[in-house]
Order: sequence, then structure tokens, then C-alpha cells
Amino acid sequence: MATGLEPATRAHLAAAWLKDALEEHASVAAFARLTMHLLSVGAPPELIVESQRASLDELRHARACFALASRYAGESRGPSPLSLEGALDVVSLEEIVRLTVEEGCVGETLGAALAREQLAVARDPAVVAALQRIARDEARHAALAWKFARWAVLRSDDSVRASLLRAAEEAIASTLSAEIRSYDGIDIDALHAHGRLTCAESRIVAEQAVREVVRPSLDALLRREPRSASVSPHLVPAWVS
Repeated sequence: MATGLEPATRAHLAAAWLKDALEEHASVAAFARLTMHLLSVGAPPELIVESQRASLDELRHARACFALASRYAGESRGPSPLSLEGALDVVSLEEIVRLTVEEGCVGETLGAALAREQLAVARDPAVVAALQRIARDEARHAALAWKFARWAVLRSDDSVRASLLRAAEEAIASTLSAEIRSYDGIDIDALHAHGRLTCAESRIVAEQAVREVVRPSLDALLRREPRSASVSPHLVPAWVS
């Protein structure tokens, strides 16, 4: 159990890391689903390998986040059964692209940006170790999503490109409209030391990543000239190879 923290701060940390743990746990299934989707549309083998690897990455992330949540809660925290209803329904390439853009091109890219900023303020050794891996892996997962999106766009008609853009804009809007909560009674310096940002700080990170990474990548992708994209190698490694 973490010591030297006020009860409200400790409770917030426990809840925040538990939320992350559950999302990482769900991502294990999301990448397993992506692997099946990639197989269903004849995607290149290297993308399938990367998707399989990403699923294992997310399992390690979930374990690390559950361990941190348990530490702050002072009792064991772990996953509950995860519903897979509809997970393997037959879907079109356009639907697969929409999911990939929402969860990967936007979600994983912004997740990588957030993890890097969390790592920049973290001081607790266990948190730093977890965030180092998460930040590195999420950037690679974002790269996978962009690679698949590029592969799909170059083999599709304008309807897929239009669907891709709508999915991206909806995902961006949803992220940037997240509620800004109050932190009364919570030690913000302690939150930072234990790898957490406030909602307002997270919003700023997301806005910057949208402006500097997501939109330039989308613009290049939709011009079918992804090699001209200006993307940060720290967030999205060279996905245009």
C-alpha cells in the first residue's frame, strides 16, 4: 500500500489506475478482434504479427495498472468477465477502418501522447517503470493503426475515405468534450508524482496531439500521400515504411 498520501488522494489514484487497468484489459480483446479483422480482409502478414504482439502488450499493461490500483486501494483489484457479444460479427472493410481509426489512429495516438506526459511528471519508481513501457507500446500500436489505414485507403474507394474521416472527427470530438472535473481535497503534486494528470491537463495534451500528429497524418492519408505527413516520431513511429 502506498504510504504518505492523504486518503482522498490515495482513493483518486486507486480509481484512476483501476480505470486504466480495465481499459487496457478491454484492449487485449480489441486487438484480438483486430487480428481477426485483418485476416478477414487479407491484410499483410506483418500487420497481423503486430496486432498479435499488441494484444500481449495490452495484457502486460493491464497487469501493471491493476497492480498499481491494488497498491493505492490497499486491497486486490482485478478484471471481471468481459462480454464479447458481437465481437466477431462479420463486418465490411469500411467498418473495420472506422473502428481502427477511432480506437487506433485517434485513441492509441492520444493515449501515447498522454502516457508520455504522465511519464514526464511521474516520480514514483513503480509508476515510472509502468509508464515507460506503456508510452513506448502505445506509440507502436498507433503506428499499426496508421499502417492499416494507409493499406486500406490505397485499396478502397472514396466511400471508405469519407467514412475514415467521419470516424476520426467523431473520435476527436468525443475526446475533447470529456468532462473537466474538480480536484478539491486532492494533492495535485502527489497526483503528478504518481503518474496522473488532471482532466484539464489531459485535455491540453489531447489538443496538442490532435493538432500536431492526428490531423497532419489524416491530411496526408486522405491525399494518398502519407509520406508527406509531419508526425512526431515519439508518438507515431515511421508508419509510412
